[in-house]
Amino acid sequence: MSDESPEQAIAAKLRALKELDNCPPFSRNFFRLIGRLVCRSREARLLANVLLSFLDLELWYYRSIADLDETEAPARDLADIEERREISLRDIAEQLRGLRSLAVAAEIPRHLLLAECLYHLGHTSGVIAELRRAIELGGDRPIVCFALGYNLYWRGMEEYTAYLSDLNSHVVTDQASFEAQCAEAINAFRRGLTSSTFDGYLHWWIATAQESMGRLEEAAASYRRAERSDPLNFREPVSRKLRGLAEARHHIVPLDQEAPEYSEHVQDPEELERFDALLRRAPGLTRMLNSDGWGELPGE
Repeated sequence: MSDESPEQAIAAKLRALKELDNCPPFSRNFFRLIGRLVCRSREARLLANVLLSFLDLELWYYRSIADLDETEAPARDLADIEERREISLRDIAEQLRGLRSLAVAAEIPRHLLLAECLYHLGHTSGVIAELRRAIELGGDRPIVCFALGYNLYWRGMEEYTAYLSDLNSHVVTDQASFEAQCAEAINAFRRGLTSSTFDGYLHWWIATAQESMGRLEEAAASYRRAERSDPLNFREPVSRKLRGLAEARHHIVPLDQEAPEYSEHVQDPEELERFDALLRRAPGLTRMLNSDGWGELPGE
């Protein structure tokens, strides 16, 4: 029987996920935030077993996908993997829904983990609802506000635009509703601004929404704010974007536009200080966090 504590088990799985190149950096950082919240208080540790099940699933999923890439397995193998993941995600989501009347310290990571499950299940409105609940309870980390804004923008794309394959472009089908959805997304992004370098990502997506609404001058100003917030990651993308805006007409910006790659090395000094006390109380976690890069998480 293992003497490993839940905190140590969570740390080990997060380290293993970091070693997988095909696990997106944003996802890893979101998982780490949830792990931190679960480990930082006794009440939230009620979620540890559910979080460990989720991390086990993600490790299995990304390793399986990597194995498929190496072996060039048939498409049905990928479908089998996706189906198994979906079944497991539904089970984890039901476990999370069944945990009620928890302390606020546990409710925030519960909502965030449920939002993550629903995101992978394609339930955008459910993701938005869970992220909003987490924020209302005080979980308004910049990375959470970013996730809310992104999903609000994506819901606007899903519900109020149509893709025309012959034009290779999206068109708005309900202008008023689409602009209202973009405005909500912008408000969510703005709530996450903290004068850190992570603001670059928030300003970029504020600009994306404004550009989709046809507010090109506002979009140009927001793209410039992204560059000022994080010149290292945004100088070149913003330069290209501003050249395009000079000749742009009102159009929808697709989610796969050429945005800067999400970096795991954007520091938020205020957040680092916020967790100093936690690290001092848990020396076993200190070594894990330092080695796993938790001290460099953007926008938590």
